[in-house]
Amino acid sequence: MGMEADGDGDGFVPSWPDGSLIPHKNTLTPLPSNQIESSQTSCRCSNETLSWRLPLPTLPASYRTAAIQSIHPQSRRSKMEKATTPQNEATPVDVTLYDFPPSLCSQKVRLALAEKRVSYMNRFVDIEVRMQNYDPDYLRLNPRGVVPTLVVDGDRVVTDSARILRYVDKAFDGPSLSPSNEAERQAMDEWIDLQDGLDIRILTFGTMSGALGFFLRSVSLPNRKRKLLKLREQAVKENPDLVALCDNKLEDLQAWRSGSTNEEDIAKVRGEIESALNLVEARLAESPFLVGATYTLADLAWTVVLARLKYLGLESEFSGGPAGLRPHVADYYGRMRSRESFNDAGVCEQAPDGETRKEMMQKMWSGASETRVEARKSAEGSGDHKISEPGTEDLEENVEIQESPARADSKSIPQ
Repeated sequence: MGMEADGDGDGFVPSWPDGSLIPHKNTLTPLPSNQIESSQTSCRCSNETLSWRLPLPTLPASYRTAAIQSIHPQSRRSKMEKATTPQNEATPVDVTLYDFPPSLCSQKVRLALAEKRVSYMNRFVDIEVRMQNYDPDYLRLNPRGVVPTLVVDGDRVVTDSARILRYVDKAFDGPSLSPSNEAERQAMDEWIDLQDGLDIRILTFGTMSGALGFFLRSVSLPNRKRKLLKLREQAVKENPDLVALCDNKLEDLQAWRSGSTNEEDIAKVRGEIESALNLVEARLAESPFLVGATYTLADLAWTVVLARLKYLGLESEFSGGPAGLRPHVADYYGRMRSRESFNDAGVCEQAPDGETRKEMMQKMWSGASETRVEARKSAEGSGDHKISEPGTEDLEENVEIQESPARADSKSIPQ
């Protein structure tokens, strides 16, 4: 089954662990359409996997630079550089992350930035209501139309969460998130690949119940289809090279929608997750971390997956205690969520209450401006990350959102 890459599949309310809202606005300016070249690629990611090789649009450097200068006005360079890990360069100082807060891939990148204590500008890309990831200007920045996207020093663009994680680890000062030993680096990659292969997207959309689950399956997915069909119609006239991208996304959307409503598909995903957790449990019985004696990108990735399971009410899969299921995983998750970076990155492990959800939907419809995330200066630094919220006075107060009833713990989850 073909799956779309990176965070495009995650869809539910963005909030910090304490239930407070994350306010954002993505102010994107349309750009002139230009000829798009195509290239072949394939990738794997946390909650979706591209299982085919397909043509994906890429842009000449000059057009990518124009997109950044429009979306990211702080751009200082005129020539686009290939997004690779810098060699012998000064640590980047101007960092912008385009993301959708609840997406698994976005959470991983924020967690890496928090671990490295990097200050950055967070720009919200609404992939649920307004589908801003399909807007032409964002597609020029990230031709696959997924989140997250990292822009560094105004003109260095890094896409695909796996590449972003490794870029962040090598490009910024702070504790290393990769082992120095080659064998351990290979082991880290294997643990990352294991969670990459889990279809968390099907699990999320298939098991979420109540009004929010109804929204995801009956409103969000059809809305995506309408947006893609409109984009395809425009692409036929203006950007023919985007047609293949739209067709592949429409095909993936059909498989996604089918899998999210098929109990056998959901049960299959649950079985795969249980098998993976058994491997994690066995490893953690021998070591405090997944690889070696220190925290790595593998721990970072699995922390976000475990948080998603907790969000979905599946924390019984690692309940801990003398008679609990997978006690080593339970202890491990407790240690991971106690790290400062967990809260600083806004890892989502619980659904917000009705009032917070209502406020979130109002802000998603009307928007709020970009958010500045200031990193802790040191592990001993005082206070949490400082979050500035300019522009929230422009919220529309007339949007009516029905309060969602409490989510059933596991009624809709096949056993």
